[in-house]
Amino acid sequence: MNPPATLRALHVPALAAGLLGLLAIIGGSFALDRIARAQMRAHQIDTATRILAALLHGDTPMRWSLNAANDIITGAAIGAAASTVERDGLHVRADDDGFEVGLVLHAPLDLARYAVLELDVDAEAAGKFAVRTQHTRDGPSCISAPMPVVRGVQVLRLDLSTLNWQCDDDSTTPPVRTILLRLRLDPLAGTSVRLANVRLRPASKVDPAALDVLRLDMPIDAFALAVSEHQQASRWRVIELDMQERVEPTLLAMDRIRTVAPAAIIVPQGQYMRVLADARAMPPAAAKSTHRSTVLAWIAVAVLAATLAWVRLRPWPSPGRQAAAELAGTLGVPLALLAIGAIGDDLGAPTLVALGLCVTFAASLLKGDAPRQPATRTWLRGAAIAFASVAVAIAIVVVLRDPAQTWEWPPPQRILRYLGWAALQQFLVTVIVAERIARLTGSTRAAIVLAAFAFALLHAPNAMLMQFTFIGALLWTWNWQRHRALLANTLAHAVSGLVLATGLPPEWLRSAEIGARYFLFGNY
Repeated sequence: MNPPATLRALHVPALAAGLLGLLAIIGGSFALDRIARAQMRAHQIDTATRILAALLHGDTPMRWSLNAANDIITGAAIGAAASTVERDGLHVRADDDGFEVGLVLHAPLDLARYAVLELDVDAEAAGKFAVRTQHTRDGPSCISAPMPVVRGVQVLRLDLSTLNWQCDDDSTTPPVRTILLRLRLDPLAGTSVRLANVRLRPASKVDPAALDVLRLDMPIDAFALAVSEHQQASRWRVIELDMQERVEPTLLAMDRIRTVAPAAIIVPQGQYMRVLADARAMPPAAAKSTHRSTVLAWIAVAVLAATLAWVRLRPWPSPGRQAAAELAGTLGVPLALLAIGAIGDDLGAPTLVALGLCVTFAASLLKGDAPRQPATRTWLRGAAIAFASVAVAIAIVVVLRDPAQTWEWPPPQRILRYLGWAALQQFLVTVIVAERIARLTGSTRAAIVLAAFAFALLHAPNAMLMQFTFIGALLWTWNWQRHRALLANTLAHAVSGLVLATGLPPEWLRSAEIGARYFLFGNY
């Protein structure tokens, strides 16, 4: 028996809407992958250009100012009576046994090519200075013979290849590679020392003729690369890498390259001549006015604060335009910072204040517009739907997990921080962003897809994480619209994220980092 004509007529638009939704999800997933690949290529071209420009102009990309805690392991001197990070460097008061300053390394260092260490020192009293290195995590530690430090302001300059060394395994060969770099000082106890502007330089300016270009396809043959690096140890290596694979395998391949050839300059295939031309045209690093940059940043923050206040206190006559303005105020700054790679491992005060203003602005939108509370029955349904995402996350890990991989949960304080972060994201995306998109477009279905896409972009440029969060946000946003299950969504978000981050092998997720930190070697 055929269904009534009215029922058949209802099936057609429902089917069309379902197909359009499926196409939007597939298209969104494809777009996120393309965005991640484009960001990776752009980041690598920019990084290679800056490194090559520094080398061609007799400068160095290996610098630690020591005026920010993220330059220093633990953010302080080890074994000192006291140490503080200030604008002009690290101020240390020595104890009886001297102290060490560990430099944060984002990749292994090639000490054969970057062999000259320079350091600005201002010492109250004479003392001694040495350098500690370590070839691998489980390898022996090596320390150089101590060099004299005189009283007053000075620039220490050491050629690491000519110093006498003593290693834990009794070898005396100068290190050519290290994953650890510590500066050891032994001044008189109770005296103060200021350290600043650590540089690792090549022994001489790099000649473009000394650049040895190697073309590599995926997957990387590590043995062939190691042999090639050994045969050309005196030359500077530029590697043109095929970057057509997914982002995660490509980043792992770059990690393998840096393990064998730490000083290698990696560019996407076909981009070397462009990078070389841009590096030659780039002016030498000039002394930039940090004060001026900071002032401009605070002016921009003040303009942002005034703009957000104006949007909040002087609404647009049109509800659609007001919704668009509120969306821009909530998401504009975070997305812009991610797009330009400004979200790194050390957010400055202006950036933190700008992000705080956006969150405060979003929270203020609840005034007079608080979401309705779900009934008990509705909440239970919403909780069941939310935790379906946890089941999916567990299934993904079961299928893809490496049996040899150890499963280590983060410490409780980190779990609590992540739970708070998940709550903030769920509030922003479902309560604020999805609701504004629905008002702007007049469609709750469009709001689900677009809000999920925006949520995924907030995890850029982490390719696989963007894919996972896009799918998760589709479910969570729909669940919010139907059941107002904000608490259940938050818990499911936190559990799913922890399961995926700790259970998946690195070639799938790599890490839960976002912004510029995602591109670091091994996500140090």
